[in-house]
Amino acid sequence: MKSFGQGAVPSVPHCIHPQAVALQTHIHNAVLAGGVAMSIPGHQIPEPWIAMVLGLTAGLISIGGAKCLPVCFDHLLGIHDTCGVHYTFGLPGLLGGIAYIVLMMQETSWIMTSVFHQMLISSGTLGLYMAMGLASGLLTGLLLNVRIWRASHVAKYFDDQAFWEFPHLAVGF
Repeated sequence: MKSFGQGAVPSVPHCIHPQAVALQTHIHNAVLAGGVAMSIPGHQIPEPWIAMVLGLTAGLISIGGAKCLPVCFDHLLGIHDTCGVHYTFGLPGLLGGIAYIVLMMQETSWIMTSVFHQMLISSGTLGLYMAMGLASGLLTGLLLNVRIWRASHVAKYFDDQAFWEFPHLAVGF
């Protein structure tokens, strides 16, 4: 059912604009995002429509993030996300965590005290995951900004000659 929701994602741009094209990378990212969003609450989903809505939402977040977030990250925050890890894995994972908490609250077999206790534990776990992600991202960013790594200039981010040796371009051979 998750793949049905993600299969509907590439048709959304075509419904909005008739000349829009569905790219394979968008389909790939939508499937990955749906899998990430379904990983946590997958065992608690009682009906197929919930899985379809969750997969569709994760796919839309992934494709919308591919269109909008790089501009926001590059210009406003100065974050360079080349592979789209944030909108392919981060935001759908957050969606899955929130869906897990909501679905767990809908569980009727528990008593109210147990549901509240489990909700607090799940919310704390989600907060811990977010804090660990922020801390490890900040630490990685600080380590990469250390002078010892000799980072290249921003204009040479996509220049392969700055990072690889090409024997056919070497002088003297």
